[in-house]
Amino acid sequence: MNPAAEIIRNMRIICLLQIFFCFSILGLFTIADQHLQLNYKALETLIPWLSVTVLIIAVIDHFQFLRRIQRSANLPFEERLKAYRRATIFRFTVIETISILFGILFLFTGSLIYLLESALGAFLMLYFYPSILKIAKDLSVSVQELEQSIS
Repeated sequence: MNPAAEIIRNMRIICLLQIFFCFSILGLFTIADQHLQLNYKALETLIPWLSVTVLIIAVIDHFQFLRRIQRSANLPFEERLKAYRRATIFRFTVIETISILFGILFLFTGSLIYLLESALGAFLMLYFYPSILKIAKDLSVSVQELEQSIS
């Protein structure tokens, strides 16, 4: 297997594992909430502040992702793919961490807003999954060029 194909394959495997982990934790939180019935109403007052903070973190993370990709624009193709892999894994880690935080807050409060925000993070991970089209678009290469380099 050529190096570019291996980089893309490894990146996809890591992203799929993170997606699976996030959805698994989300399921565990909903099951645990049904059985434990924990209730910390004081945490519900944090909902607007946490939501705004997470939105700011998400915007910063998006611009960091774009900056990492732009910095690698002059590198050889294989190095650009490695930089893209690092940026994608970092993006997924940020989203996963935020989703788990909201899942834990849902577990403590039972507030459906936290559950919805946790689920939103999990679905964002599906949206950002690195398909060939997304990789080609983000790296500013044609799909044919990308497919040729990984075959």
